[in-house]
Amino acid sequence: MKKLIISMFVFALAQHSFAAEIGEDPYKKIEHVTLKNGMQIFLAPSEEATTTELRLEVGVGWEVERQGEYGMSHLLEHVLFRDKQLKDEMTYLQLIKEAGGSANGTTMPRQTAYFGSIPAKKGTWLLESFGKMILEPSIIPEYVEKEKGTVELEIGRPGPISETLGFNPMDYIYPAYFKGPSFMKSEFGISEDDDKFTRTEEQLSNRRLQVDQLKTHYADWYYPANMKLFVAGKYDRAQIMAEINKRWASLPAREGKKLKAPPTPKPADRPYVRRILWEDTPYVYIGGKSWNRTFKDIVIAASYMEFLSHRLMKEIRNVKGQTYSARSFDYYSYGYGYGALQFQTPKEHLQENIDIAKSYLQNEARDGKFTEAQMKEAITLYLSEYQLMGRDAEKMMHLAGNYENQLVEYGSFQSPFEILQNVTLEDYNKSLQATFDEKHAYDVVYTPAMFFSFDVYLMYFLVAVGSFIGLRRLFTKPFAHDRLQWIRKVKYPPVKALEALGVIVMYYGVIHTQLFLSSLFTSSQFVQSHLFLSQYVYGAVWMFATILVAQGVFSLMPRKLMVVDGKLMIKSLTYYSKVIPLDQIAKVESFNYFKKAFDIKLWIKQVNFRYFFVNPMFWQKGLMVELKNGKAYYFGVNDAEKSCKELVGLLPGKEKTDGEISKAA
Repeated sequence: MKKLIISMFVFALAQHSFAAEIGEDPYKKIEHVTLKNGMQIFLAPSEEATTTELRLEVGVGWEVERQGEYGMSHLLEHVLFRDKQLKDEMTYLQLIKEAGGSANGTTMPRQTAYFGSIPAKKGTWLLESFGKMILEPSIIPEYVEKEKGTVELEIGRPGPISETLGFNPMDYIYPAYFKGPSFMKSEFGISEDDDKFTRTEEQLSNRRLQVDQLKTHYADWYYPANMKLFVAGKYDRAQIMAEINKRWASLPAREGKKLKAPPTPKPADRPYVRRILWEDTPYVYIGGKSWNRTFKDIVIAASYMEFLSHRLMKEIRNVKGQTYSARSFDYYSYGYGYGALQFQTPKEHLQENIDIAKSYLQNEARDGKFTEAQMKEAITLYLSEYQLMGRDAEKMMHLAGNYENQLVEYGSFQSPFEILQNVTLEDYNKSLQATFDEKHAYDVVYTPAMFFSFDVYLMYFLVAVGSFIGLRRLFTKPFAHDRLQWIRKVKYPPVKALEALGVIVMYYGVIHTQLFLSSLFTSSQFVQSHLFLSQYVYGAVWMFATILVAQGVFSLMPRKLMVVDGKLMIKSLTYYSKVIPLDQIAKVESFNYFKKAFDIKLWIKQVNFRYFFVNPMFWQKGLMVELKNGKAYYFGVNDAEKSCKELVGLLPGKEKTDGEISKAA
């Protein structure tokens, strides 16, 4: 019994010592209140602060906007700062500024926020002003038009071409999908909200938005259950709650529109490995991506990565004397995301330091060999940072935001202090093993060139030249010029119009080829784990494919028709030529397209994509060459009737019938 009492005393003393070392839990001061009308209030008081900070969040943003509405949430945010009761063209921005404070707003995909800060003695006045601003809106034509101009100064004006056409041609020349999938899209199947509409679409839409649209938007989304009010810093709680009860709690409960639930991730069950060329000091990210994680798991992972970065700083910089920095990096949302150790290192020590970091991660996080002493140190380091934050209004608002975010994403709140003070070593190790599973490693290295600076550009040049020469030899079909029997140019529109169209087709072909190659190369973690394969081999293949696509596009565009040594050569704009023996030609005709416009079999089955009549003088005759295998070509040439006679005269056999030389008008 005596031993038990002594053990309990020692444990209590250790816990007290540990608690004293990490300081007080700042989340204990945060209060969460839900009003009867559904509005949520978050109070984060601090006697150490000298200011009061407010933040009102409305659950709506550009995610809900459709064509014809782009920018509506943003414009309404601007309009609400105006009030017809204010004098001298004042807005709440100037009103709060002249009272010694500051205020602003921001619009995000799923949220519109209004925030302000002021000396503590005027905190209640600031809350009263926010109430008037949000709950007594002046959405009138005069203010809407003025704020359209303000928004335009912020997001820019549409260019003259976009303004004339009603769209930005560049949005079609380089659509968003050409950029390839982002990390969140490729690894979790989550699309980025920033790609919902382009900047030009917002600029043009902003000019067209009407007062009624903004009023409807306000009525649909600005209701109590869709709003959250944060009060942080130093303030009189009784006065603040009195103002909340007077203005905000008195709002009737009502239904309105609600945001759709965030998309469910579809994780890619594979490691994420990348080796990327980088001209400066190498950057390294080593960690893991994970999903179905609890908030407890995320806190444990964050504390471990912070501890790992601290140890690497001591070992590699302090012991080895290498110039280098390290920090932890993580992004998690609704239980999925990734965490990593990020550090810089000289090129000559790059692989050595990667091996050191990976050995720590493997031994401790993946093999579950993190010790009790290491865990205590990691927890102390992590939680002690909260004591460095201070307790000013801004920091308390940050904590209140963390509190609210955890409620939204995980359904309940648990303080990181409570989690880490009560975690066991077994739970800590199990959590690390699941979060940093090697099958889902996150391994990204920005590394300098393998051989010398800009060596990859020299490689591009050499591959381009080699591809050009090689493809020229492959495609070129030489012929004896002294045995040339007949030649005609295929007639094209003036000013190289068709060649220009070919350049556009080539451009899209190259970009899509790049997307395909990028997808192919990034799907192999073996390729991505080797710089030579992921950057140099990929670059060489991409450059060769670019030249091949360019040659291929222009090879489809015939420029000359020639007869040499009993063969019809269809010479393209590049080096490629289609060669057809004359004895394979069944019939040659010259006729106006409109004469056989409704001959579906001829144009769809026989000619198909071999239609090359692009003569701007569309009423003129074209030259039809039909082959014995059922295929046919239709060309635009000068004096098609004469060309027809000449070509028929070169066909094998001495006797020509009228059927072989058709002069159809």
